[in-house]
Amino acid sequence: MTFNIHWNMEHQEIDGFGACGAFHQAGHLMNFKEPERSEVLDLLFSRENGAGLSILRNIVGDGGVWGDALDGPTPSIEPVEGQWNWSGDEEQIWLMQEAEKRGCRRFFSSVWSPPDWMKTTNCVHDGGFLRKDKYQAFAEYLSAYVRGYRERFGLCLEALSITNEPNLVTHYSSCEWSGEQIRTFLRDFLIPVFRKDNVACSLLLPETEKFGNEFEGHYAPALHDPEVCGAVGIVAQHGYGGTIEPLTLAREKGKRVWQTEICEISIIPAEETGTSIRNGIFWAKQIHAYLVKAEVNAFCFFWAASKYHDGGGALIGLNLAQETVVEYKRLFTMGNFSRFIRPGHVRINVTQGEGTQHDGTQNKGAQDESTQDEGNRDAWTGEVLVSAYKEKGKGGFVVVAINGTGTEQEIRLRFPGCGILKVQAFRTSSNENLEAQMAQISDEASIVAVLPAMSVTTYTGSIKGGSA
Repeated sequence: MTFNIHWNMEHQEIDGFGACGAFHQAGHLMNFKEPERSEVLDLLFSRENGAGLSILRNIVGDGGVWGDALDGPTPSIEPVEGQWNWSGDEEQIWLMQEAEKRGCRRFFSSVWSPPDWMKTTNCVHDGGFLRKDKYQAFAEYLSAYVRGYRERFGLCLEALSITNEPNLVTHYSSCEWSGEQIRTFLRDFLIPVFRKDNVACSLLLPETEKFGNEFEGHYAPALHDPEVCGAVGIVAQHGYGGTIEPLTLAREKGKRVWQTEICEISIIPAEETGTSIRNGIFWAKQIHAYLVKAEVNAFCFFWAASKYHDGGGALIGLNLAQETVVEYKRLFTMGNFSRFIRPGHVRINVTQGEGTQHDGTQNKGAQDESTQDEGNRDAWTGEVLVSAYKEKGKGGFVVVAINGTGTEQEIRLRFPGCGILKVQAFRTSSNENLEAQMAQISDEASIVAVLPAMSVTTYTGSIKGGSA
């Protein structure tokens, strides 16, 4: 089968791929033995021998009393009104610093809940709202948080989210927000405080549990308010259901779109779980769907590494009792994207054969399946999925080919109007983890390849001709 890579047909710019260290999971890695600890850090963030993650998400501490030291809340920087505390978050600070050493430069933080003294329920868990008389205090709190991490620890947060799943009430840290409450808080309190304090941090919202236009009610009021819209840089949602589709209002307002949390909870069939390549293929297809159907600028898994080594919440499992590491194939198939598609790359169009749009959008009558729900099973159907990206202005390209079938597939990647100068391939399969492969240029503008059954292969190289 032939796939045509259209160099000058551009889609979204990529901001990166990431994961999170919240609820003490960063601490488990920080306290892990060497050399395994460094090896895990390299697997997560290194572009030489790892996935090359470029985004790290953090939790803003709230000082709650649920959970324990193995899985629980992070201390608040203001545990009591007017009393400031800058200790207690050493583990996330350490992880950011270690990630930065390995090339990860983009950090953002999310608020699961304000401190208990700001809440209508006087506790951080089981929902409740931010008290109206504490809107100003919460704005000052967030300003101090962003400034403090820059001044005290040398860590610059690119974005800040005031909410995490504002539509949910959970037994762990959670806070309820309506779209109107978000707009009011931003317009009348947080934006003025950020302006007063010269805080240069983009606002990211609303991180609803599910993805799709159905859930825009939590961010539409903010984007429709001209006083607020300019301060919101990123519209973010999670992937625990919904519809993988472009976010219409975010696109109309020129906002970046990030998928900021997803794991195996509720969205993955039982037969696709575990450490096998089947799980890696599942997640490669999910990433493909978010990139080409929803046209997201960033994709983030939940935990980077976690003590839940037999679960689906992390890219790497840490068996604390045995002091061993569990490497999931999803880490490496995600790495087929994240190591090579770097911040600033631009997705470009791919068509298969004669005009069939291969990236999930309609073209010449092609079937559009992007409106299905229930985990969006259409995201992982089809024989071979191909997406392509370019390094704008430099002529570099990245093509990711997913073969989710039980048989090998022969493909041709054509670059009409361009000449291929060089190409290299990296493959993840049942017995390979991002291993370098030989790639063949069949003519000046084509790459021919045989994709093994159940594999993900990334092709990188450069072209001549065309507009770089």
